[in-house]
Amino acid sequence: MVEKIYLQGKKEDKESDISKDNKNSIKSYKIRWFVLASFAVLAFGVCLNSASHGAINNVLVHYFQVGAWQIDLLSSARCIIITVFTLPFAIISSRLGFKKTYIFQYSLFAIGLFLSAIGALFRQGYALTLCGQLITGLVSTLLAAQALETAAVWFPAHEVSIAVAVDTIARALGRGVGSIAPTLLVNSEMQNTDIKLRLASYYGGMTVLMVLMLISVIVFVDEAPDQPPSYAQAAVIKTKSKTGKTLETIKLLLRLFGGLLKNLQFLITTWAISTALAVIRYHITLLSSILHATFDNDISLNVKAGYALMGMSFAATLGGFIVGPIIRKHKNYKAMALLGLGGSFLSCLPMIAGILSKSLIAVEVGVVLQGLFCGFANPALYELLREVTYPKPAMQVTALTEGVTTLIVFSWLTSGRALLTNTKVVYAAGFPAVVLFFSGVFIACKRMKLHRQEAEDKGERRQLLGSDSEE
Repeated sequence: MVEKIYLQGKKEDKESDISKDNKNSIKSYKIRWFVLASFAVLAFGVCLNSASHGAINNVLVHYFQVGAWQIDLLSSARCIIITVFTLPFAIISSRLGFKKTYIFQYSLFAIGLFLSAIGALFRQGYALTLCGQLITGLVSTLLAAQALETAAVWFPAHEVSIAVAVDTIARALGRGVGSIAPTLLVNSEMQNTDIKLRLASYYGGMTVLMVLMLISVIVFVDEAPDQPPSYAQAAVIKTKSKTGKTLETIKLLLRLFGGLLKNLQFLITTWAISTALAVIRYHITLLSSILHATFDNDISLNVKAGYALMGMSFAATLGGFIVGPIIRKHKNYKAMALLGLGGSFLSCLPMIAGILSKSLIAVEVGVVLQGLFCGFANPALYELLREVTYPKPAMQVTALTEGVTTLIVFSWLTSGRALLTNTKVVYAAGFPAVVLFFSGVFIACKRMKLHRQEAEDKGERRQLLGSDSEE
């Protein structure tokens, strides 16, 4: 049945070709929504998994008999992996192509989850669980790049923002479910046997889902549509050089990375992306510990932290829904990015006030508002990144961005844990406000050139001129 819909979708879309007589005609295919859905499930699973440890930090510390910073490492393992493997995986993705990269990601993710499930069966299984989480971190190395590549390869220009927003929504939903589900599964008063079985079932269930998605990707996802979906993508295909030997590919990537690292627009946009992502990751990892350090310890604090983080993630989802159509219509990437960063900065204030006054509701309101405004900022910033780096390859550009971003995120997490351990709790709670302020200032002061939009406008003008000459 699914295959029939797939074939029928292709047939119908081919018949709706905008310009059948033009060899560079622009087409879109209904199967693009299945491709996007398959990516969204992967993004959901990755974020669900990475959010599953922070809210139950104290439970895992007791179960695995390790330190709190070692449980932080389970949450931030992807940061280490992304930093180390950005260049190698950029090379791998450039040689594998679109579909094989998907298969590679799903395969690694399933293996990592399976090892985490086995590790959870033993109180001495921390090392195996960490190993599994490090492998799942490999998937994150290409996740953001794959989101932009999916949007560029399969979606017309007017739908790119929707595709990017779906990625943001899937991630936010994953973080939301990953924040609350473990707190409902396990708590500090449970027997170790119950904790073991529930954690293993949690990881095992995700493993089965990813194996099923892997099979569907192998069967139904194509390498690319027959015709490009936009004039900008057609220009990229036209100028794209053939992949050479591995050494040549490395040299080309190093040249690309070197050029990007000299591009001030790229650096400022990447810094802002890392800040918006770090805010969410910071709270996912440390909020439960902040609450335990501020309020009287009781069994409900983890659940309350989980609900606050779920609210933050769902608010980010709402932000993605709101901002997607706006930036699609107005192309006002910078303005929406500034709104998101500015709102996130202001949302730090109720959280700081809640810590000082010991008001849990104020902390929760601050966390949720930060999620909402980060939902505004993220799609706009990733679209801005694509604009200022066009026509450079989206996969490799975003892979470098992820490498730089995760270094910054990891520094946030280690700094936050150090502040929480060695200073007052309010300093750990207020740390994000300082970085958000400077990120907003940098974006506001730098003029951004929209190269991709210029290419799209030129393509449309050429099409109109061609139509006029035929008449």
